[in-house]
Amino acid sequence: MKATRDTEKNQSTALKAILQAKDSNEIQGIYGRLGDLGAIDAKYDVAVSTASGSGLNYIVVETINSAQACIELLRRRNREETVTCLILEKQTHLLHKTKEKVKTPEGVPRLFDLVKVKDEKLKLAFFHVLGNTVVANDLDQASRIAYSAPKEFRRVVTLGGELFEKSGTMSGGGKRVQRGMMGTAIRESISEEAVKNAENDLNNLVDELNRLRDKMNDAKKHYRSMEEAKSRLEMELAKAKKEVESMNAQYIYNENRLDSLKAASQPKADEASELQQKIENAGGQVLKDQKTKVANIQSELDKTSSEINRHKVRITSGEKMVKKMIDNHKEELDKTKEEYTKLKKALDELRASEVDAEYKLQDTKKLAKEWEMKVKAFGKRLDDIQTNLAKHMDQIQKDAIDPEKLKVTLGDEQLNDTCDMKRAMEMVALLEAQLKDLNPNLDSITEYRTKARLYSERVDELNATTQERDDLKKLYDGLDEFMAGFNIISLKLKEMYQMITLGGDAELELVDSLDPFSEGVVFSVRPPKKSWKNIANLSGGEKTLSSLALVFALHHYKPTPLYVMDEIDAALDFKNVSIVGHYVKDRTKDAQFIIISLRNNMFELADRLVGIYKTDNCTKSITINPGSFAESMEA
Repeated sequence: MKATRDTEKNQSTALKAILQAKDSNEIQGIYGRLGDLGAIDAKYDVAVSTASGSGLNYIVVETINSAQACIELLRRRNREETVTCLILEKQTHLLHKTKEKVKTPEGVPRLFDLVKVKDEKLKLAFFHVLGNTVVANDLDQASRIAYSAPKEFRRVVTLGGELFEKSGTMSGGGKRVQRGMMGTAIRESISEEAVKNAENDLNNLVDELNRLRDKMNDAKKHYRSMEEAKSRLEMELAKAKKEVESMNAQYIYNENRLDSLKAASQPKADEASELQQKIENAGGQVLKDQKTKVANIQSELDKTSSEINRHKVRITSGEKMVKKMIDNHKEELDKTKEEYTKLKKALDELRASEVDAEYKLQDTKKLAKEWEMKVKAFGKRLDDIQTNLAKHMDQIQKDAIDPEKLKVTLGDEQLNDTCDMKRAMEMVALLEAQLKDLNPNLDSITEYRTKARLYSERVDELNATTQERDDLKKLYDGLDEFMAGFNIISLKLKEMYQMITLGGDAELELVDSLDPFSEGVVFSVRPPKKSWKNIANLSGGEKTLSSLALVFALHHYKPTPLYVMDEIDAALDFKNVSIVGHYVKDRTKDAQFIIISLRNNMFELADRLVGIYKTDNCTKSITINPGSFAESMEA
């Protein structure tokens, strides 16, 4: 019931409006949506959804007046959507065909014969949509029937969703196939009130189940607490029994000792009474207290056992009731489990994709971190060199001779005056002493030049490393774009080759997946009923089909408005020329093809024929429209 309501919610607004008019008897003669009026086994769901196209969405009506009333209803309500009405009174000419018993090729079933209906009149509608379409198990069987069976059975659909039309064209492939256009049981319309009542009943049952579960949990908790109390009391009882046994042993020991004393000597009366008092004091009162305590513990233990048994009975009855309710709702639980399994599978796939992306991100971050560490290391080395250079420059300035002092000394007027040799020698000695005090370190200049050269080398090394990092970053950015395009082309190549060869397979692989730009790609194909081969080891026709599949895959990834092809059908047989020609004809919707060909079945599919010929050593051309030419010939 819930699935039927969900299906009705997903219907278009136009279809809903027509079905509401049917339920309210506003329009007479409406049967409903064609796909909801029949049922088919789940095995043929994909086949019937593919073969019927949009036919299962037709609105089945009794008469032309009913169809006109539906159209007028949508026009009055300003519905932008359109619907197609299938009028049963106009399909009566198909009545004899629905009752014919036909013999299909290879014993395959007709889709029409697999559809179950409530009203036999509705078979006319299903035959109008499905006709003599037959269902093949696989692509090979479908190919045999489509190209060799009688003409009336040349429309073939496979269980996987590949469809052969009578014209020779084939459709199929891709990741998604059509399904769900028709159910496994005939759907009946359910009122909102019935759905609400059913949902209320379900909610009440769920609440009752939750209450019982809560009671069962409480009973289990109480049972566990009773078990713990029982264990504790049993331990105390065992301890008390041990104490009683100890007292009994002591009592026996005292009695034995008393007997031995009596046998040894006859005591006096007062001594005997005193000894008897000691015996009673040794075990009398303590033993009585212990016995009383044991009796109380045993009584409490009996009460606890009876309480535990009562709760066990309640738990057993609660479990039986819960089990009964679970059995009553087992179907709903199974559906919920199935949905949970699907969601879990999708979640696992998303998690796997997330993990792969996380690994790639971690690798990229790790590489970036390594480069950042290298850059920081070089920056640190550069800072150290600059610091050392500044220190050496300061040392040079300290060690250098002060030019002002030298100028003052040389400009002293006393040096210009005439002086004797003794005074000159004193002056020389004074200057030498000053020079020694200065003590400049001339090796620092050489060291400065060495450090400057080392600094230049480190700067060059840092620039080279930075450039290498930028080149690698550009390379990885281009690699992601290349791999995305490569994967799309590989998938489309497989689809194109399967379509052209009717069952073959093709693979496009990288020679070196770590460095895809260094070695190139390998193109391998598996023609139908043959082994895998490199494209270099194929025959001429197989090479042509493989190359065309690659060209069409590239066209899908990055379309080009114009293609020029030179005798692509020269090495192909009649069947393959027809398949390639029909595909090219279909692709002319978004591109133009100029094909040089000498094959008649390629000429028949052309929009224009351009003939090149030579007369009197001059090349001439003529253009023909095959469509208008054929019309003029018929006239």
